[in-house]
Amino acid sequence: MALVLKKGVDRAWLKRWRSVDRDRRRRILRAVRRGEAVSDPRDATLALELIAWQRKVAGLGAGRFSRWLGRFHLLLVVGAVSTALITHDLRLVALVSLPVVYIGGLRVFNRHLQPRIAAAQEKNAQLVDLLS
Repeated sequence: MALVLKKGVDRAWLKRWRSVDRDRRRRILRAVRRGEAVSDPRDATLALELIAWQRKVAGLGAGRFSRWLGRFHLLLVVGAVSTALITHDLRLVALVSLPVVYIGGLRVFNRHLQPRIAAAQEKNAQLVDLLS
């Protein structure tokens, strides 16, 4: 999976993250997504850095998303859907609605993950404190 790097993304951390063994990265990522502490306390700092990096990257796209679903774009989508419904063209309704449903689904999924990520951050911070 190719990752397009935007302005403000910490490339040094990403390079460090990629230098870690693939299985170790998967274990850390899995623990963060489940809201758990990592199994190896030495990986707790990496888990905290991963969470911070994910939040930073998610924050970079937040402004773009709100602009995409601004009032003007919303009016265009509603106008296109209503025109398609009037003309009884269901393919056009599906085509216009698909991006909105996709982005809405991503927002719901990300909101679902936030409590788990916060729990993982808290648990891994406790592990880091224990090791310090």
